[in-house]
Amino acid sequence: MGLIFLLALITACTQTQEETQPKQNMVADNSQTQEETQPKQNMVADNSQTQNNAELEKTAEAKQQPADMMKDVPKIEGVTQEELASHNSEDDCWISYDGAVYDITDFLPIHPGTAAAIAPYCGTSEDFAQAFNAQHGTSKVKKLEKEGEYKGTYN
Repeated sequence: MGLIFLLALITACTQTQEETQPKQNMVADNSQTQEETQPKQNMVADNSQTQNNAELEKTAEAKQQPADMMKDVPKIEGVTQEELASHNSEDDCWISYDGAVYDITDFLPIHPGTAAAIAPYCGTSEDFAQAFNAQHGTSKVKKLEKEGEYKGTYN
């Protein structure tokens, strides 16, 4: 959202700058006849339209980049209860929280409350969520999302 606002602001500033540019050229070239300046004005207008189109294309590309970056992230959409339950050990620990499935295997050894505090909830959804909320409330949700490897949605 912030990127889109920034691009819109840059585009608006560029357009304002381009709108004043033809007037400056006309003042500097007032020795030319009106017939000579008219083609220049048209060229500037056409050039400005081309620049605007190029900026719109860049904006469209910028909007596509996050999705393009995500295409390389391996994930399984629609993780079933059976799939989640199969990752139920300290060596392979997936959990589900708020409809999302995360692989937290690499986080277990560095968990401040020890791996043993989380291990019983590997491969679970509701049990993990209840234990997590009882211990942390919502204070550690961002940490969970950062430390866990997102695997997909929980069905």
